[in-house]
Amino acid sequence: PSTATERRVFFTELRSLLETPAALIVGGDFNCVLNARDRVRGSTAPRADAGANTLRDAVRDFDIVDVTEVLDSFSPRFTRWQGASQARLDRVYVSSELSDRIQSYDAKLVPFSDHGFTATVLRSGGPGPRRARRDTTWKMNAGALEEEEFVRKTRHALEGLAECGVDAVSWEQFKEQLRESASAFGRRRAAEARQV
Repeated sequence: PSTATERRVFFTELRSLLETPAALIVGGDFNCVLNARDRVRGSTAPRADAGANTLRDAVRDFDIVDVTEVLDSFSPRFTRWQGASQARLDRVYVSSELSDRIQSYDAKLVPFSDHGFTATVLRSGGPGPRRARRDTTWKMNAGALEEEEFVRKTRHALEGLAECGVDAVSWEQFKEQLRESASAFGRRRAAEARQV
């Protein structure tokens, strides 16, 4: 889809394909960006895109993550070039439950297309010990904030932190507990979706 309206319609229709209990791997030319770091344009004027907003909602609602968000080191490797503009339009999203299996992402120029070729490598294997990536950035599923129990526990932990005084160690411990709690929420939600 080339226009914001076409993208909005397309991403709305895409939601029916994402409604599955299976883990998702979704890749393609999304023709929009969700993160400002994924675009460099000749003009500095930002542009609103209803299609991007619809895709952003789907990413949140289906708890899928851009593979580049969980990698230790990533610098935008743009996949589309046009004049002074560059963008990472071609991306791969995976269910958050697969995020600990992501090993790499790469984008390369190819002579036969005006888009780059993207490749993502995921570690294979059955269920095994979850390997937490504590030294990397982490994105919390915003859906967790709609769960009363998660919000209540987080508020209680913050109040306890405030009462005892915050130092660097207790703050890091709180963030780790928040991460674990939100990750558990995501795993529980994915398991419930599989049972439906």
